[in-house]
Amino acid sequence: MTIIQFAGYQCKYSQKASGTLEQILEDYKGKVRLVYRDFPLSFHDRAIPMAVAANCAGEQDRYWEMHKKLMSNKDGAGLDDTILEVDRELGG
Repeated sequence: MTIIQFAGYQCKYSQKASGTLEQILEDYKGKVRLVYRDFPLSFHDRAIPMAVAANCAGEQDRYWEMHKKLMSNKDGAGLDDTILEVDRELGG
């Protein structure tokens, strides 16, 4: 089964759903996969840069690590620091 999530990194509802989706993926490991589609809303000023950061990480096979960090980063605050932190953690 495939779950397709259309969401934005700065959306509190997307962030809340992310935790539930992680639990589903863990409970049904190997039976369910998640496809994430960027859907930044116009009134979220950091949503597009956050999506770009995740996709750039994906170019380095680190999408999901960045995705998890960004989903836990409320309102995109400290986005530049988060990107640098993830880069250091992932050995970039």
